[in-house]
Amino acid sequence: MMAALKKEASRLADAPPAERKAAATKWISTARSAFNQGDVDDAEQIAQLASQIQAPFKATEDSPEKVLAEIQEARKQDAAWRNDKSSPQ
Repeated sequence: MMAALKKEASRLADAPPAERKAAATKWISTARSAFNQGDVDDAEQIAQLASQIQAPFKATEDSPEKVLAEIQEARKQDAAWRNDKSSPQ
């Protein structure tokens, strides 16, 4: 799947903004789905590809950057939990 998305991202580099946004929006949904299923690495890769095509998003819209920020925060929380010796593991 990632190879196909990378190829599509390359194709979209010169696409009109509306086409880039449509693809990025779909990829954001896919990334969130992967993240919610625990596939954090896949979610991150998909969100990074969505970010690379530089689709225009308003501040109020979901965006690749928001997904990546949530992934980063989840990783920080997971690391803190794993390093907390008082938490049962």
